[in-house]
Amino acid sequence: MIKGNLINKIVMTNYGKTRYFRVEEVLFIDLTQVIVERYGITLPEYYVFKYNIVIKNVKQPLLFANSKKTCIKTYLIP
Repeated sequence: MIKGNLINKIVMTNYGKTRYFRVEEVLFIDLTQVIVERYGITLPEYYVFKYNIVIKNVKQPLLFANSKKTCIKTYLIP
């Protein structure tokens, strides 16, 4: 049901710069297993480093998206 409601939808981030993304997939994985390769840290660590946001629930769904502008693959936390 979650996937059906989010895949191919446009979402907006409200941290850092405001950006829009098209959701390609909804992943149900532990966020601590996702590594931000550019920095060599986990996704929750990256959010603290980049946005000063602490992710309290690392078991929540993860949105996999493309930026409408740059087509860069991006992981978003809902």
